[in-house]
Amino acid sequence: MIETVDLTKSRLLRLLPARELARLAQDFREATFRFGATVVREGEPADAYYLIRAGKLRVVRDVDGAEQTLRRLEPGDGFGEMALLQGGTRTATVRASSDVELLRLDRSVFERVLHESPSLENILRGQLECRSLVNLLTEYGRFAEVPAETLEALVQDAAPRELSPGELVLAENEAAPALYVVERGNLKIRRDGEDQYLRRGDFFGERSVTTDEPFGATVTAVNESTVLALPKSRICELRDSDAEFAKVLQRRGEPAQSTTRIPLDVCLAEQGPPPAREPAAAAPRQGRFNAWLQRCLHAGFPFVWQLDQNDCGPAALTMACRKLGYSVSLAHIRELAGTTLDGVGLQDLAHAATEIGVVAQALKVPAEEVADQQTPLLVHLTRGHWVVLLERRRKSVVVADPERGFLRTPLAEFAAQCSGYTLTLEPPSGDMDSPELDGKWSWVWPLTRPHAPRLLGTGVLTLILSLLQLSFPIATQHIVDNVLGTGLDSGTHLKVIMSFLGLSLLALLLITLWQRSLLSRLLTNLDGTIMDFLVDRMLQLRMSYFTRRTSDALRRRLESARSVRQFLVHGTVSSVLAGAQVLLLFGVLAWYSTKLALLAVVMLPIYLGVMLAAGRVLQRSFRTIEEGENRYRSLQEDIIDGIETVKSNAAEDAFRRKMMDDYRRIATAERESGFNLQAYEGTGQALALITTLLLLWVGAASVLDGEMLVGEFVAGLMIFGLSYSHLKAIMNGWRDLQRSRVLMDRLHELVEGQSELETADSQRDVPSIAGAVQLDRLSFHYGGSHGRDIIRDVSIRVAPGETIAIVGRSGAGKSTLARCLAGLEPPTSGTMSVDGVDICDLKPQQLRSHIAYVPQRNHLFIGTILQNIAFGDSEPDRLRAVAAAKAANADAFISRLPHGLDSEIDQVAPYLSSGQRQMLGIARAIYRQPAVVVLDEATSGIDVESARVVRCTLASFLRDRTAFVIAHDPPTIQLADRILVLEDGRIAESGTHDELLSQHGLYYHLFHEIVSSL
Repeated sequence: MIETVDLTKSRLLRLLPARELARLAQDFREATFRFGATVVREGEPADAYYLIRAGKLRVVRDVDGAEQTLRRLEPGDGFGEMALLQGGTRTATVRASSDVELLRLDRSVFERVLHESPSLENILRGQLECRSLVNLLTEYGRFAEVPAETLEALVQDAAPRELSPGELVLAENEAAPALYVVERGNLKIRRDGEDQYLRRGDFFGERSVTTDEPFGATVTAVNESTVLALPKSRICELRDSDAEFAKVLQRRGEPAQSTTRIPLDVCLAEQGPPPAREPAAAAPRQGRFNAWLQRCLHAGFPFVWQLDQNDCGPAALTMACRKLGYSVSLAHIRELAGTTLDGVGLQDLAHAATEIGVVAQALKVPAEEVADQQTPLLVHLTRGHWVVLLERRRKSVVVADPERGFLRTPLAEFAAQCSGYTLTLEPPSGDMDSPELDGKWSWVWPLTRPHAPRLLGTGVLTLILSLLQLSFPIATQHIVDNVLGTGLDSGTHLKVIMSFLGLSLLALLLITLWQRSLLSRLLTNLDGTIMDFLVDRMLQLRMSYFTRRTSDALRRRLESARSVRQFLVHGTVSSVLAGAQVLLLFGVLAWYSTKLALLAVVMLPIYLGVMLAAGRVLQRSFRTIEEGENRYRSLQEDIIDGIETVKSNAAEDAFRRKMMDDYRRIATAERESGFNLQAYEGTGQALALITTLLLLWVGAASVLDGEMLVGEFVAGLMIFGLSYSHLKAIMNGWRDLQRSRVLMDRLHELVEGQSELETADSQRDVPSIAGAVQLDRLSFHYGGSHGRDIIRDVSIRVAPGETIAIVGRSGAGKSTLARCLAGLEPPTSGTMSVDGVDICDLKPQQLRSHIAYVPQRNHLFIGTILQNIAFGDSEPDRLRAVAAAKAANADAFISRLPHGLDSEIDQVAPYLSSGQRQMLGIARAIYRQPAVVVLDEATSGIDVESARVVRCTLASFLRDRTAFVIAHDPPTIQLADRILVLEDGRIAESGTHDELLSQHGLYYHLFHEIVSSL
């Protein structure tokens, strides 16, 4: 039995009668806990009430992965009654600060006592309300250091006041009757024409209350809000009796807690609910002609070439899925499989196939049994390559290799190459829901529609030119038949014909100039439209598109865009016009001689057959030439970028031999491809000679038989000569089309890549943010669903204006976390919120406009120093740029440049050190005046003296901004309000510099390693 005197020490139970205390004492049970032990844990069911007999405890709450102390408990205090009264779970964790002795009262007994003592329940509910207000002050405000007793006394007389939008709380120059605390909603303070905003936990009016000075601003409610008015008498009383409370009031300047930036939740409340996203329109089905064209171009097995070395797996899966009837693109498979620079794994390919709807099964079978599996089968080779097994024959197999094409390999050799990992693919039972595959050129046609009138005008002028060109064959026919043949009044007749030719020549010249001018404007405008579309599309792509590809692969895609644009603008228009001219000329030829016209028309299918037959061969040849040129270009760039390393290691001869060996291999592969191109062009010329010989034969026979005049025969040959030049243009256009199809594979992936604007219709605008950032169990990994998490379950909550330092060993995930915080990489799981709004619900580009990110390696763009500091500002503010450069300590070296801020980067870049580049990056961040700043080793490479100046500037610049600073130098780390220690992607420790040092944990060892290395 517990003595009654023990229970009378309880602030709660001493209200009960002595008789009830005596009976209740029999139901208590003793419990002891060692120092550091957890008595109750946040989130657990409430099962008892505890009374402290001896020792001390701390009430803490997990806030973003770090423990925040709410209050301290001493003998006589009790805890747990609030959770029992609410019938829920523990809202906080209680941990022993020393060895403690507790008295425990089970839940069933506690409920019986409340039932028998209604007055006690009323008292508890009053304390519950008081406790919630105390938690409000300690969790959201700056009263964490104030004793709990003081805070309880502070909120005893708190009067809640409900506010409607626009309602006045406090007028300018009016004395504040109380200290106001925002419990719900948002308030706006207008001072000297500028607006500041308050949110839950912010307070105002303390200076006016304690000094009797008028309040120097007007406070109104932005939305439905609740404020707590803490009476002036109570504030003054507690200020005089509690030193910690007085310090908080003195340290807290009246507008310091507020922010001049409009919080995002306030903006969104004013905007209203987000617009409902309309369902995407169904993709139009291909017409009959397009379907026929696709069958012609993709006859047989739907082969897909890989674009890069890491594309073999997605390319093989794309082929197999198309074989099964699924019209999917390589770009789509890449995204589903999460292709990275290392390629994809078996499980990633299986996941991608399942997402499409194919029944996929990953198997590990003996290498000699791989060829016996059902086809189509994805097979992994020992050299890290994927192929598609198509057919097994008696002594060989046929595979589709996305790198080399169709191959026939002996069984023994194939078994030796197999690793045994395979992926079987089968269509699902029942009806198959196969998506339509957008054509590679489907994005082109909408871009040409605005230019249709000018294109039509150019076509009409081209046909007129063709008619004028016919004047020469017609005149020749008349000269031969009517002038040379008859001799009657030949001089007069010749003069008339020559006058007609002169006028035709003049008209031909004028219309040619008109047509060329119109065509030039058409091509320029169309080229600009296509270039703008591709650049806009590339800039809309998610950051993962760029991080999953090498710089060389990205460069090749941009170069492909330029080549394809040239074909679309020049080759397509020229080929279409040439085709129209051929039809016109053949019609005129039929007017002269049906036999000659029929002979020319009969030859057209032969031309078409040669073009179709050469199409796949030309594609393979252009692919080989393209890859060879890219490899050789990479070698040349290797020399330029690495010339310092080559010379410093005296490796000139070895590097030259290596380069020549690579060139010989490239030249050998290109030799066969070059022959194929020459053979195609030679075949076209041979067909033209054969056609000419046939026309001479048939035409001469017709003249001898009297069916044609000599002049008509000569005119027919001249007309065919004109049409052959256009036929040659069509054949050249077909050749260029095959090259463009090779390049379009890469370009189509860029066009079809996932855009950041895909969900823009359902996302919210971001006109302003205050800078409150919260991560809730955020994780991130590259690659597919089976990728290893680089960031794991990170949870933090950062108030506006707070500076967070992030430290950790190399490879801990600091830079990746920085990119997530900068809005460049969306989390793969968990959430990131800004001002209480999930970033997935916000337009990413607008969100990033309020965040400044300075990476480890700062990139400088072509242009002036001024344009780089004011990057993104179409009209740079020179005075603002000068101030930013001075703040970043970059003005000293900028002033030494020949033209100062107007110096061109490409001229001065070779003379800029890495530290000076970082200073320009910091100046760029300062120029933008963002709400959130993310600095990833921003002072790396900067000399000691400059780093000291920059740190001082940063301390001032970051004062009212939310900042995340990754650093290794102690002075920069100590600028932070809080330090997060990252280890293997997780938050291992969190706290202030002094707190973490006192724990002698990971930060303690990291800090001493840094200091000892200085």
